[in-house]
Amino acid sequence: MANNNWAPQAVAVKEKITVTVGGTLAGEDFKLGLGDPVGADEKQTATVTGTGSGGTFTLTVLLPNGDEMTTAAIAYDAAAATIETALDTAFALQSPAPPAGSISVAGTDMDTGDITFTFDGAVYEKKDWPLVVFATLATGWSAAVFAETTKGLPITGFWIAEHTDATTVIADTVAALVAAWNASTHPWAAAVTAVDASPNITLEADTAGVPFGDFLTDTDQTWETGVRGYYEIALNTPGASATLEQDETTANKGPNCANLAANWTNGTYLSNGEEVTIADSGIDILWGLDYGSDATNKVILNSLDIQKSMTGKIGLDSATFNGLTTAPEYRGHYFKIMVDDDQGDVTIGKHDGPGAALGSRRIKLDLKGHSCRVEMHGSNSQPFETGKPAVRILTDDGFTIIHVRGALGGFGLAMDQPGETSEAGQLAINCPSTKDKIYTGPGVNLTHATAPYSQNGGYCRLQHVVANGGADELEVVQLDDGILETEGDFQIDALIQDGGILYPNHWNSDATNPGSLKKAFVSANFNAGICDTTRSMRAREWATVVQVLQKHTLLLNGTAVTIASFSVTAPGGAPAV
Repeated sequence: MANNNWAPQAVAVKEKITVTVGGTLAGEDFKLGLGDPVGADEKQTATVTGTGSGGTFTLTVLLPNGDEMTTAAIAYDAAAATIETALDTAFALQSPAPPAGSISVAGTDMDTGDITFTFDGAVYEKKDWPLVVFATLATGWSAAVFAETTKGLPITGFWIAEHTDATTVIADTVAALVAAWNASTHPWAAAVTAVDASPNITLEADTAGVPFGDFLTDTDQTWETGVRGYYEIALNTPGASATLEQDETTANKGPNCANLAANWTNGTYLSNGEEVTIADSGIDILWGLDYGSDATNKVILNSLDIQKSMTGKIGLDSATFNGLTTAPEYRGHYFKIMVDDDQGDVTIGKHDGPGAALGSRRIKLDLKGHSCRVEMHGSNSQPFETGKPAVRILTDDGFTIIHVRGALGGFGLAMDQPGETSEAGQLAINCPSTKDKIYTGPGVNLTHATAPYSQNGGYCRLQHVVANGGADELEVVQLDDGILETEGDFQIDALIQDGGILYPNHWNSDATNPGSLKKAFVSANFNAGICDTTRSMRAREWATVVQVLQKHTLLLNGTAVTIASFSVTAPGGAPAV
């Protein structure tokens, strides 16, 4: 097993992209931009098992505002237009009511297997939407599911320069696009200068070592399903015989690039099976963050150790561009890398001396869909971004285990931006102080069947995915010490409190009966500690509660919390008299 450690040596070079206007012009529109100015509408296709012979089916769909609706009965052999009409009828009953056609339906019928739903990005927002669910099945179907065929992607870019051909002369179009780019006041455009070299447009970064983005060739799609690769420059398709193409003529280089061999001790970029250490450096890792996750360069390390002596930042702030609050970041902002849990761990913030170490004020890791173990030892007590923890990670594997031992500067799971998701098996918190802060976003799914969440010390604001018909509930929450605050719409099957302070502010909506509630706790055993429900006035329901008198204190907001079954026991387990 080879070691390959962060040791930046690369000399900064300005990046250049050449855009070429070609073909025969005849009044086409030409656009140059940065990021992704188009996005993608979510598309989902239905598959049924068996052959329909009669009866009806119903569908449950998430509305644009996050509520759910269920259609009226639809005939088993309904054509696409009929299914769309059923959706529109259900939409009209909602408040607010999405317009007709918010979800368009194409194909023949359900049995044929080609029924596809397209979510109108103008109504539904271009992003990844939960799958439509068959609430009931037609006669002859043993199963029916929707699968995502096109992942909804948000608009994360901006058209910088636009021109409509009026002369059929390529040089005129080139000159107009160059002038429009250089006249733009958008912060993204201000970092890049356009030069007329007709039929080419040369776009050059103003600062050496700072790229336009993370350049991928047209064959280097990112490896996970449904996520597009992208170029530095966003180009439209002019149409007819006109063309608009690009090429990276000078690659970005510099000491902040993770994708450069010169910045690693082996003189090569990271490769499979290596043990990687990032330590003893104040140089940021900001660019080339996606390199190890595309189809061509997919890398799985044996271990990744980011020590507390690394004080440089890893990743970018998603909310600002080059430190400017007037525009968000459009370039990749997480360092995407995978580590094999059969070989080693992802270790963050460990320090064995000598002396003290502050740690990085920003560490952003996307550990992708490969199971690993994360050992979080500590984080810088002064995060670079106000209101966000110093360490933020994403995961996408139900066997990943996260263990937090210390996080004075905070640790966050899928909470950097709205809409982030993460799946992990277990989150275990063992921190010495409630000054250690842990946050999970509403897109987090902890999947372990018996021990998905445990806490002994620290402070955690716990959010979790909506139960989605009971499939994604949080099975067990064990609180032994520290402060736990639950927030959002989700279900906890079993709560066991043996100490600490609990603020249970979460609720559980009934997806099949909008406006109604299901049980936020299916069972709650209050053995010791304090449970305070008075911080939230939102209505919530609990099923079965057992409290041990003298050892546990329950501060109950009776106007907000409804308990179906409540009993008390004396210390030792005997029923209280």
